[in-house]
Amino acid sequence: MKHGYDKATKCLFSWDRDFRYEGKIDNAPSDAFVVTEEHRSWFQLAGCHFLSGHRRNCVFYLENGNDSVSTYGNVIHADCKWLNCYSWEKVTTHVHPTAPICVCGPVAKDSAEIAKLCHKYPSHAIYVCPVVDELAAFGVLVTNILDKEKPRRTSLCVPLMHELHGEHIDFDPKLEGDGYGRMADLVRHGLPVLNDMMSFVGISPFYGKVLSKKADNHHTYLIRSHAVDRFFPQEPLSIKLYAATSVPVQVTNTKSFQDASGCKADKVNIVVSSDHIPGFPVFMNFYKIMSGDDFVGTVDLKHMNVHKKLPVFRYNRGYKMNLKDYERFGHAQ
Repeated sequence: MKHGYDKATKCLFSWDRDFRYEGKIDNAPSDAFVVTEEHRSWFQLAGCHFLSGHRRNCVFYLENGNDSVSTYGNVIHADCKWLNCYSWEKVTTHVHPTAPICVCGPVAKDSAEIAKLCHKYPSHAIYVCPVVDELAAFGVLVTNILDKEKPRRTSLCVPLMHELHGEHIDFDPKLEGDGYGRMADLVRHGLPVLNDMMSFVGISPFYGKVLSKKADNHHTYLIRSHAVDRFFPQEPLSIKLYAATSVPVQVTNTKSFQDASGCKADKVNIVVSSDHIPGFPVFMNFYKIMSGDDFVGTVDLKHMNVHKKLPVFRYNRGYKMNLKDYERFGHAQ
């Protein structure tokens, strides 16, 4: 087993034929590869490169607050050229106009900024890395096991099967996707459900969210890939085919989507279903069959009434519990 550790964030990853996020710990294993401050940016970019799955030269852009760095080439193998560019307006003037663009850092959390980037490069394959604070620890690990692993899209999601207290139902292990189907059925009947079926690393537009027929005042929607062109025909391919499959991206609301969703906001965030997030297309397909709708709203748990009872779905079992109890017992696991 191999490990990657970041002393600044205390994040630890392991690799034993697959990757696993081990959480935050105070001291790294003695054999861990450790992030050095001198090479922090390179490890972050290398982690982004690996998770993008690209095995060709790309434009890489890392935004860290007020600082940003950019490079072109193959970051993981350090076969790249650092660009003296600190804004998107200049980065791609240095490279081939069809080169994929990979973005990482806190900017990934800003749906409006990602939208601006995509509109500037409407036809580019833009990958937005959802792993943010943990990225350097992942990067130092992958750069040290290149003889065993090549860049690939990996979700880093792990099924959550820790038992919670409260009334529950067991899912049928013989029925593939039984939990996702049951969750879709409750949502289509108007019940908000906390999707706690998998743990996640970084930005998670699907897991850790309350799924609802509406998005209330926060206007984030999960949309089936087959329907995104119908609802948002004017949005660029860089959003619909690429960026929005990883993180929420802001788009201009349309009359067709307003009529279908009832959301009258000028802007909405969308996440497009894809196999890059395990279980996401399965849930959306169930929901389509049961409700006829191509979209579901999401709400952050912090916006819910903690004293309210809510269905909480884990990978093998569905619960009905007070969210205050979930915060005390479930969320910490």
